[in-house]
Amino acid sequence: MGINLRIDGARISFADGLWTAKAAVEGGVKKFGADFIVGDDATVLRRTGEAPNFKWVPCTLDEAQKLAYTEAFNGDAKKGATWFNALDDRQKAVRDGDKKVDKAGDVREGYEGFKYIVAKNKSRPPVRLADRSEVESPDESPITSGDYVNVRIELYAWLKAGQKGLFASLLGTQFARKGDSMGGGGAKAGADEFDDVAEGADAADFG
Repeated sequence: MGINLRIDGARISFADGLWTAKAAVEGGVKKFGADFIVGDDATVLRRTGEAPNFKWVPCTLDEAQKLAYTEAFNGDAKKGATWFNALDDRQKAVRDGDKKVDKAGDVREGYEGFKYIVAKNKSRPPVRLADRSEVESPDESPITSGDYVNVRIELYAWLKAGQKGLFASLLGTQFARKGDSMGGGGAKAGADEFDDVAEGADAADFG
């Protein structure tokens, strides 16, 4: 069980994780996933009811987290809150973007001032176009880091010692609209910025 969320208009970061499973630590379990930045224009919705009669209702990330840990503690919100507040940032799927820094200690582009969700799955969740059709390879997908997406996640509490935390399972991602590229490393070099390489030139000539 968990809290089923739909976030419309989230900004995706580390989008290559939708197609390439990675481990958080060396030797760890490889999972598909990405960061989803919840900006001012994003809409968070929570699913209520069961199919086919479920509804989507507005919800904040704080409300969703409270519902998830309260559910895990069988409705005891006070006990759940004590458990949740003792977790460190790495044990929470919903994180403070101001703490997402690069190796130089600077806040990563696009994260400042917002919360973001780290959502993962051992199995590759579907990636869909705006028309809801599914794509099967990264070559078919328009989604790159910095784009806006609609994402489905399940927020759940895991209580086992050594693995405890409030995590997010990635259920699917849909392209919404293009955004400014994140982590692009600068403008692309034009052809006039390279020298002509004669046939048979040695690689050392590039030195």
